[in-house]
Amino acid sequence: MSPIPRPAPNSEQRRSLRSASLLVAVAITALGCGGGDDPGPDHGADSGVGAAPACDPAADDDGDCISNGIEGCTLEPPVDRDRDGLLDHLDEDADDDGLPDTLEAGPDCNNPRDTDGDSRPDYLDGDSDNDGVSDGDEDRDGNGVLGECTQVCASSADCDAGAGETCTQPLAGEGVCVSLACLGSETDPRSPDTDTDGTPDPLEGTFICNAHSGNNPFDLPAVAVVSGSTAGASDADWRLALDLSAKHRAVSIDAPATLEGAHLVDRGEVRGFLATRPTTTSGSNPAAAAGAASREASARIAALSVITSVRTRSSGQTTQLFDGDAAVVRTVLAIETAAPMRTEAVRNAVLAALLGRDDDDLRLPTPAPGAATANAFVIAYQSEYRDLGAARHVAYLGGVATSEAFDAADHTAADHLDDLSNGGAFTHAQEPVQTVCASYQPQRPHPVDLVWIVPEAGEAQPENAALRLAEMSKGLFGRARSLGLDLRVGVTDMRGNLDAERAGMFAARDAQAATGDRWLGPDEASAVANGLSDPSGPDEGAPAAGHGLSQMRAVLERHLPRSASDPHFVRPDATLAFVIVASEKAQELEGQTSIGDGDRELSAKQRDELKAAIAPYAAALELADAMVFVIAEPLPFGQRGCGEAREHAYGYYALAERSGGLLGDLCQDDLRYSTHAIIDAIAARASDVTTQPGLISSTLSATRDNTLVPRSNSSGWSYGVSPSSVLMIDAPNAAPPSEIVLAYRRWVVP
Repeated sequence: MSPIPRPAPNSEQRRSLRSASLLVAVAITALGCGGGDDPGPDHGADSGVGAAPACDPAADDDGDCISNGIEGCTLEPPVDRDRDGLLDHLDEDADDDGLPDTLEAGPDCNNPRDTDGDSRPDYLDGDSDNDGVSDGDEDRDGNGVLGECTQVCASSADCDAGAGETCTQPLAGEGVCVSLACLGSETDPRSPDTDTDGTPDPLEGTFICNAHSGNNPFDLPAVAVVSGSTAGASDADWRLALDLSAKHRAVSIDAPATLEGAHLVDRGEVRGFLATRPTTTSGSNPAAAAGAASREASARIAALSVITSVRTRSSGQTTQLFDGDAAVVRTVLAIETAAPMRTEAVRNAVLAALLGRDDDDLRLPTPAPGAATANAFVIAYQSEYRDLGAARHVAYLGGVATSEAFDAADHTAADHLDDLSNGGAFTHAQEPVQTVCASYQPQRPHPVDLVWIVPEAGEAQPENAALRLAEMSKGLFGRARSLGLDLRVGVTDMRGNLDAERAGMFAARDAQAATGDRWLGPDEASAVANGLSDPSGPDEGAPAAGHGLSQMRAVLERHLPRSASDPHFVRPDATLAFVIVASEKAQELEGQTSIGDGDRELSAKQRDELKAAIAPYAAALELADAMVFVIAEPLPFGQRGCGEAREHAYGYYALAERSGGLLGDLCQDDLRYSTHAIIDAIAARASDVTTQPGLISSTLSATRDNTLVPRSNSSGWSYGVSPSSVLMIDAPNAAPPSEIVLAYRRWVVP
């Protein structure tokens, strides 16, 4: 179901503002949760406003239906309940709880409603039902309506039980039929248990959306918003959202070029960076420009003299960010250095490389004294292409951690790196921050039909690649199950156009099926492993085939149209995805392009030829609404090691980029990270817990069935970027579906 997000105006208050220098300017604003239920005095108490001006007690100067006299205009001293400098009879929200007095007055303006009977009418009581949740945190938009629930009721018999509706039992006023679907994230300011389920409103999952208090320490994490400019171009001003624990500073650059800038961000064991530099890349294809920027970054990192090995755990996903910019997010590289180094020293070298500068050109802090700590590190970053007319530039945001910290069980360093590289922390200068609270009732499990297209063992593959693929497959179904996916797998070879009769056929066969084959389920992991080792199944293998593009299209032709009645076809509601394992370019390109063998960079002519050659395959994927992932030699050039026989897998990269997929390095000793990244990306596409755009992941909190869920890549929540979604890992599948509540901050594009 779709979420019903509602801004929470009382949960977001500016706490501090200070300035620092960043080339032109940097401003830091801390946005956090605050709140209080009782901001002012009782009737007749001294408000500190001074003598009240003459008033007509029978009039209603603020138009809230409560007379001036009832609102204390004749009292001495004058009454200003919320101490905002506005007397109550002139104040449309006398208790400053976000609900206008006209809504809180009740049906009798001469006798304003007092829901909890504490002798303080609701319009002066920040917690009308005395349940510990402020009225503004219950009716979040202050419109007097419970979400979108409008049907009046006397009892639950008046409501639709089949839709999960019950009748509220307010302490005062009429009841309303409510359900999770229509409530969204709201509760009733006049009822301590809005949905009458026995769980008091303060303990409902929406507590993560409420203001911080002694009874509720689980409010939204605060965020520091760093605003800055790059040299010589005010159009390129930016904002960066950071956890309050992060330390950051600007980096001075010798004779900076227009649009050139650098910033450092340190949090825990992560050493982060922001680099901006001008580019001459045309803006006619922003996604391609972002992809080129990402590949250039990888090439510059791989060329560093201190690095001896680079493995691409994930090439990242190409996406359009919430602010309209194109980016490749979540690129993850595993590197090894020639000698042990400190993390900040690796970060400084990476930052200089991204800027195309010598270390001496940057005024970088000297690494703290002490022995070098490691020679294995992980670098994660996003590459954003920003086309602002004359101010065309690229921005790299990311960080470095040791491999030990990144792969640690607590996942803290990996989470910090993800916050910097997933596309949500960085934006243009004008975007404000908004707080969102949203509820969901997701349907699990989500069907996924996943097809592996792999070459025969020994077909120009790195040593033991088939064995590593088979070993990786053992955790495939477990990861999918933990993400709430109903996974089926098909494995096939690369015979493609070489064998029209068996093209697109899986290794697992069913002679009685219209397709001649069958999908493999969760209890057949060993059969998947066997298929990855022998993708031709009972047929004689075709070691020199390499026709992955035509085989992919043949799989679509054999297993479409989608069918709910025949399990041999793709399921109607399934997310369809391909993983293509390749050690060379697609052989369909022979004869259609002038691309030769080996790791040669393409000319402009060859790029145009490649685009035309893959167009029909891209069209077939789009028509089938399918994703493509690739495990092959990664672009760009210069990443070292893993044999001489391989070549770039041209023909496959662009399909992954266009369809929202990613690439993992075939030469990795352990393919589990890449496989998990693939499954997670598929889960994000399948998820029905989608968020509003611009989510800042470091601020995200989640509950499931009223219980706080930790951030965890193994048992908790994880963030999916394309589309923006939240993945519940190891969530129960029992009926009825879980109730999920998310609270987060997001950038708002004006």
